[in-house]
Amino acid sequence: MTTEEQLANKFERLIKDHMRREKLSALSMRELARRMTDAGYPISHGTLTGIRNGRSTIDQRTMDSLCAFFGVPESYFWLPRRQALLLGRLADLDDADLAAVDQLISDLHSRRTGRAER
Repeated sequence: MTTEEQLANKFERLIKDHMRREKLSALSMRELARRMTDAGYPISHGTLTGIRNGRSTIDQRTMDSLCAFFGVPESYFWLPRRQALLLGRLADLDDADLAAVDQLISDLHSRRTGRAER
């Protein structure tokens, strides 16, 4: 799988998660571009279509816009699939849930290393 195809797959998951969160049955790249632009992240539907179809890479500005709009870190696009999926799911959590996840991760690290984290 090429880098562009991997990027397209991860972008597709972000789109599907966004549609689920927003309760949308369909979302064109033209509509997504409008939503992103309205949110302060101007982007063309052609750019989004190229990414979605695995025909293009993305520059840093586009990466920053995608990450900000979808609420994921840049590492989402470069991490192995499982870690990326977990990071994507964190975007839906509120502060209390994020604190619980943070505590769970600390507990898991402590258990693995045999000592408490600070």
